[in-house]
Parts: sequence; structure tokens; C-alpha cells
Amino acid sequence: MADEKTSEKTKLVTKDHDTESSREATSLTTSQQHQHTDRAGRFSSTVGLIITCAGSTVGFGNLWRFPRILANNSGGEGCLQFLLVWLVFLFLWSIQVIIMEYAIGRFTRRAAPMAWHDLLGVKSTWLGGWISFANFCTCCYFGVIFGWSMYYMYYCIFHPLPTTFEESSQIWKTFAEESSWPVLLHFIGTAASTIVIWKGVNSIEPAMKVLIPGLFVLIIAAFIWSLTQHNAGSALAYIFTLA
Repeated sequence: MADEKTSEKTKLVTKDHDTESSREATSLTTSQQHQHTDRAGRFSSTVGLIITCAGSTVGFGNLWRFPRILANNSGGEGCLQFLLVWLVFLFLWSIQVIIMEYAIGRFTRRAAPMAWHDLLGVKSTWLGGWISFANFCTCCYFGVIFGWSMYYMYYCIFHPLPTTFEESSQIWKTFAEESSWPVLLHFIGTAASTIVIWKGVNSIEPAMKVLIPGLFVLIIAAFIWSLTQHNAGSALAYIFTLA
């Protein structure tokens, strides 16, 4: 009987030890998975996340591209119809795509190709590859815009602003056709973006906390400045009038 009790105690101790070892192994595996998943880091605050998301919807195109598209694609009487169509697609398409993008990223915590692989299977991996390719092409385009912005900022600080179309054209010709500045500035922008992305969220979040609020300030300042210009009332009437 004593031997049976001893044997039962030994089994219980062994079982408890095995259970504890299993728990430790499971905990270690989970910890390793978290470390693997979080290798690029996470946002340190909700504010950083919201600001970064806002960066997907607010860009320099609001300053230099959208007004031109608005004017060139509207009728002679006004462009309110263009704005209304834009708002419809904003709520029917754009916002949903942004929400889906962040939802898939948060659920899988993988880069685009492997995110679609984990979500829909190996046959859908190409979707993530296509998204990555589209982002690459977009970055090439905005790298050029970055170069323009840097050059014009430098020129406008150290030179008087042009007053005629011919002067403006000459500034552009000097920059784009008679110098190597476009290539150099594109390389600088691409290298800087690569470094920020390579370092992950820990580098992206601080940059967004500075750049996006600064962009909001710039847009608001440009809007207020435009209201002080000659014929600002006619411009507002054109924007909010149906053709």
C-alpha cells in the first residue's frame, strides 16, 4: 500500500511538473510569436496612430493639385458638381478602402503580400504584391513632387517671387532642364523614406507627429491667405456654384 501511495504521489508530482513545463513552453512560444509579430514595433499612443491615419487622407496635393484639377474639370459657371461627386466617392469608396487596409494590417500584422496570404490563402498573395507595386510607383511619383517642393522652397526663400508667366517658366526650365537637381533631390527623398520605413513604426510615428500637424497648419494658412487676395469672393462663388 505504501508503495502504491508513493507511486501515486510520484505520478502527481510528475504530472504537475509536466503541466508546468507545458505552460512554460506555451508561454515561451507565445512570447516568441509576439516578438516576431512586433519586430517592427507598435504605435506608442493612440494620438500617433490617428495622426498617421490622417496622413493617408491629407497630402500636399490639397495645395498644388486639387485646386487645379477642380478648375480644369469644371464648367464655366462653377464647379460645385465636381465637389459633390468627389464627396460621394469619398464616402462610398475612399474611406472604406482606408478602413479595410488598416483592418487587414491590424488583423494579420504582416506586410501586404503575406497579409493577403494569411487572410485568403496562397493564391491571393499576388494581391499584396500588386499593392506593394502600386505603392512603389506612387512613391516614385511623390519623390518627384518632393524634389519640386524642396527646390521651390529654397528658391522662394533666397530669391524674389516671380511676377510674370515668363519668369515662372524660366525658373522651372532652369531647374528641370538645365540642372541635376531633380535626380539628386529624388535620390535624397527616396533614401530618407527607405530609412524611415526600414526602422518601422518607431521611426514613422515621430515623423508623422511633426509632418502631419505641420501640413494641417500649412493648409489652413494657405486658405486664410487666399481669402485676402483680390477676387477671393469670385473664387468662392465659383467653387460653390453649379455649372
